[in-house]
This record gives sequence, C-alpha cells and structure tokens, in this order.
Amino acid sequence: MKRLFLLFFTVACVLSLSACAPELYERLLISAIGVDRTETGLRRVTVLAAPEEEGRDELCLSGEGESVPAAMEQIALRTGKAPLYSHNALLVLGRACAEEGIREDLDFFIRHYESRPTVDVFLAQNTSEEILTPEEGEARVPAERISELAKSAERTGLSVSATVLSIVHGTDGEGFGAALPVIEKEDGAVRIRGTALLDDWKLRCVLTEEETRGLLALCGKLQAGETVVEDESGKTTVNLRQTIPEIHFIGTTDDLRFSVSLEVTGEISAADRPDVRAAAFARTEKLLSERVLQHISLYLEKALYQNGADAAGFGSVIFREAPKVWEAVSADWPEPLRNAAFQIEVQSVIDRVEEEELFLLD
Repeated sequence: MKRLFLLFFTVACVLSLSACAPELYERLLISAIGVDRTETGLRRVTVLAAPEEEGRDELCLSGEGESVPAAMEQIALRTGKAPLYSHNALLVLGRACAEEGIREDLDFFIRHYESRPTVDVFLAQNTSEEILTPEEGEARVPAERISELAKSAERTGLSVSATVLSIVHGTDGEGFGAALPVIEKEDGAVRIRGTALLDDWKLRCVLTEEETRGLLALCGKLQAGETVVEDESGKTTVNLRQTIPEIHFIGTTDDLRFSVSLEVTGEISAADRPDVRAAAFARTEKLLSERVLQHISLYLEKALYQNGADAAGFGSVIFREAPKVWEAVSADWPEPLRNAAFQIEVQSVIDRVEEEELFLLD
C-alpha cells in the first residue's frame, strides 16, 4: 500500500510540474542577445527572437534594467512570453561593457540553466544594439551569419573565436588572458574588426589583423589564411596550413625570459616572380619565417609591452615549468610581462607539390 501511495504521489508531482511549465508557443525563442551599458549604469539588452509567424523576419526587442535578467524581464513583460535561452547562439557585448568589466554581464549566461556555455561571444566596436538592430531600409543580419564570422575569421587568420566557456577559462585560469573577436556594422554588413584582449574581465587593447596573426601563431592556431611575402624579385602568396609552437621559460623571478620555437608549414598558392625554381623554395621559406616573426613581434609589442595583456598563455608556461617563480610573480600578473625578454626562432617549410614544381619551371 505504501509503495502504491508513493507511485501515485510521484505521478501527481510530475503532472503538476508539467502543467506549470509554459508550452513552446508561450516562449520567446531567442537566437541572439546583445548587452550594452547606458550612461546611467543600466544594462540595455537587445535580442533577436523567432517570429510569431513563419516567413517573417526575426523579432528585434530591447529592454533596460539594473542587470541582464532585469532587462530581460522587461522584454518578457512586453511580449507576454517567457524567454527561452537554449536556442541562443550568439552573445554580443558592447564596448562600454568591456571597458568597465564584463564579469557582471557574463554572470547571467554562466549561471542560467538554459544558457549554453558554447555560445559564440563577440565584442561590438561600439554597441551591440547597433549590430543587432537594422537601420531603416536595411535587411536584418541573421544571428547564424554573425555567429559564423568568428569561425571563418579564425580559419583565415583574421581573428579568434570565443565562447562563454573560453572567456571564463581565459580570465580565471592560471597565467592566461581572454581574447574575443571585435565586430562592426558597415553598410548593413557585419565585419570582423580585430581581436580584443581582456585581463581581469576588462578590455586591455584591440589587436590588428597582423597582431592577431602573431597571437594565433603563438597559440598554434594559425592554420589557414594567405600570407604575402615579397623581395626584389616579386611577390609570393603562401597558404598557411599549420603552426607548431614550443614555448619554454628560461629565466628567473627577476629576469623573465622565454624561448619560443615555431614551425610553420604552408604551400605556394600564387607567385609572380619569373625565376622561381626548386631553389627558390628556400628563399620563400626564409621570407615566410621573417613575416611570421614580424607578426609575433607586433603582438608582443602591443599586447605585452604596451598593455600588459597575456592571451598567449606565457604565465601558464611559468606555472608549469617554474612553480616557485610563478608564486612570486602571479600576484601582479600580467604586469611583469612588460619587461620580459624572448628568444624567438621561426622555421618555415613550403610543401613541394607536383603542381607547383611543374607550374614554376621556366
């Protein structure tokens, strides 16, 4: 009898809970969320949501509040629908959020049980509302298209890709900083405009395309994209295929030093010099090594020496290889990097494919 009573009680609880949960048609299916800071310190949230009727454009809705969930509540009150976050694929943060610190803005997306940690995250050059809201006469840019930008940018070496999870790991991890792509709307199209580096949840600097390539090379993620090298005999375009970095700490607490060796692999995709033969591959490899070294130097200058940001994880190298040194310098990290020294060696290998050999013969 007792078991029968428990069975009926369990069934009754399940039915009551399911009866209280809103149906799908009563939910606001969100595909993108933008968060901005107002001049008064409020959060202004802009969302793209599924239309009420098929064939129509996504809804664009906004709300303000003391926090992200408070602003979302205003949107729910306007629509009469509870937001559904499990379909969200995109989070855009306004620049003011990053300048003041994104920890509070990101907290909601970390805690909410429906929010996915793999949501793509971008930093708007100005405001997220500008990115998600179309001007009069403009077509709305779908959330999926914006989300794909980071993946395509990383594949071509223009920027990085970032998720909620990677930002949390980057800001809370030992000896790491976070990086995320910067986007801007121009003539109705959303484009990548660099890479933002964060430290202690705040914006430190924005990298250019060349500086970003230096970061990707140090992280072993410069695995695609075209690089043009040039000397007195002409230009050669090399398609990068792989970078393999090896970074070691070789210094002391008072003299931070790193050795960096990098192997770069690529293939020639175009050449305009008339005298290219097998011997010219060595010259192209030398030029490519110099070019990649230049990108790394630009990254070190902007990120480390000028802004004390460490998205390449040099601190984590000390943490692994010299724990006592890390214990001494970690409290002020990444500021000590402003005085760090680097011994960098880049070795490039150009694949000798038959098509290139035949094409480049006189």
